[in-house]
Amino acid sequence: MDQIPLEGRAPGALWCASFTDVGPDPDGALAKAGADMLVSLVETPEIHMRFPEFEHWLADHPDRARRHPIPDWGVVGDDELINTVDQLTGLVLTGHKLILHCGAGMGRTGVLATLMLVTLGMPYEEAVVHVRTHRAGAGPDSEVQRDQLDRLAARISDNRPQN
Repeated sequence: MDQIPLEGRAPGALWCASFTDVGPDPDGALAKAGADMLVSLVETPEIHMRFPEFEHWLADHPDRARRHPIPDWGVVGDDELINTVDQLTGLVLTGHKLILHCGAGMGRTGVLATLMLVTLGMPYEEAVVHVRTHRAGAGPDSEVQRDQLDRLAARISDNRPQN
């Protein structure tokens, strides 16, 4: 589990983690990071295959858990991902401390963390390097993820107010 510093852009906090980091003991992972919300990007079959009890934990803790499933090596629709980015960025802007996780904590997690930083005002190229610096190897796992990341980062940047 690795913290991605928000560089003073929001009062909350952000960590990237693998399912192995959080699946066996979600409460312990939250406590270790000092986080208050776990954001799961894995799909239900991944949960059943690796940590079946995790599904029950998610259902039993709606105040501490969010689900935004994204296919491994894949994407969801652009508007759906932007909506997720906006929701999660809103949480860190109000002081929440989030742990994002997917299978390895690299692809889906890295894409989402990068888009959150862009939404917080970090230039795209800087956000890519920043996430990868703090979570080695994090970023798109596939061309379809890379294309979506490029496309949505441009869309976010184009919609940001200019100073």
